[in-house]
Amino acid sequence: MEKKGLRNSEPRFGRTMPAIATAFALALAIVLAGCPGTGTEPGPGHGPGTTTERFTVTFNLNFAEGEGAGTVPAAQTVNAGTAITLPGADGFSLEGYVFDGWNTQANGQGTAHAAASSFTVRANVTLFAVWVEGEPVDPNEPVDPNEPVDPNEPVDPNEPVDPNEPVDPNEPVDPNDPVDPNEPVDPNEPVDPDSGVEE
Repeated sequence: MEKKGLRNSEPRFGRTMPAIATAFALALAIVLAGCPGTGTEPGPGHGPGTTTERFTVTFNLNFAEGEGAGTVPAAQTVNAGTAITLPGADGFSLEGYVFDGWNTQANGQGTAHAAASSFTVRANVTLFAVWVEGEPVDPNEPVDPNEPVDPNEPVDPNEPVDPNEPVDPNEPVDPNDPVDPNEPVDPNEPVDPDSGVEE
């Protein structure tokens, strides 16, 4: 007796297997497209086609050609959100002026950033050198003891006092100057009868 339904028929999964394999391969390709190491650097969310943004910080010495000397600091290109250290005044100068950091505007009216400070890069930006009138102080330069002192120059209270520095007997004493009770008294120092201090 002939069995019906089986002659010249295909296996049960003969038509469905290629479709399942194609769907699986497509799903795998979509997953791999969003994974690291697939040819694009993943950005936020690791979605397909996303990349990390990179920005450049450019420096401008902010003086005309021939006015100053030195080399412009090299531009720095980094990933968004990266913190860099801003250059100091090493390698460039402007006669009659002292370098005073960087600014986002050439006229100094933008955002100020100190030299050697940390700067987080979030966009392409040019930073301009800020200059103030004056001459840089050389810490190794000896001080001339005969150089006259400007009485209007403010005194730094944190500046250490040299105990070996001679005292000018003709220098007027400030009556508002507080007296240090721990300062030793010289018994040989003559007392000014007009000072109002009793012996």
